[in-house]
Amino acid sequence: MVVPLREIRPLSGSALEDLANAFETIDDVGWVAVTSMGAVPGLIEAIGDPIRLGGLRIAAVGPTTAQALEDHGVSVSLVGDAGAGGANLAMKMGTPEPSRSRVIFASTRGARRELPETLADSGWIVDERLAYESIPAPFSPEDAEALRSCDLVLVTSPSAVDAAMVDAQPPLISETTTVVAIGSTTATRAAERGLTQLIVASEPTDEGLFEATVAWARKDRGGA
Repeated sequence: MVVPLREIRPLSGSALEDLANAFETIDDVGWVAVTSMGAVPGLIEAIGDPIRLGGLRIAAVGPTTAQALEDHGVSVSLVGDAGAGGANLAMKMGTPEPSRSRVIFASTRGARRELPETLADSGWIVDERLAYESIPAPFSPEDAEALRSCDLVLVTSPSAVDAAMVDAQPPLISETTTVVAIGSTTATRAAERGLTQLIVASEPTDEGLFEATVAWARKDRGGA
């Protein structure tokens, strides 16, 4: 069964004015950082034309986000390691030149703090602007009950973990349920929320989740 736990809503219109204003002056911009494919539509609408990003270095948190940017005609200069999260990307971005020390971070409310904190520690000025909203998705009581009775649950983002363990009350995932996380960042959030039976996919893809699920099933059946 599939139970969506978060809805991604790109901001639009006047809600994007603050993000658009960040690009009025770009001489001091060293990077534009994008840590979710959910930020891409809002970013593109805010700038009006992808060509405006042509002279800027664009950093994407992973291959999926990079592909979403490139699908909109944006050239990506740096891609973080798949599933490694914002801190990994921030470290790859290095240290700033004195004249280009600002990073425009296309973000959402409640975004994880690893990227901006790591950038700030490296000397960057982080200009964080909202590009999208991530909100709890509605689900039926039947879906909630079915999810609580699952032996294995696959989670694909830290926000999905929060939706299941914090936003939903009582939580949707039992502490004794085995959880397959798509990457280390998601697994860390799951552990923080009290989930201890954790498996991390070998790669942050659907194939990685599938392989982890098959391995769990074989082990659960005694290696059959």
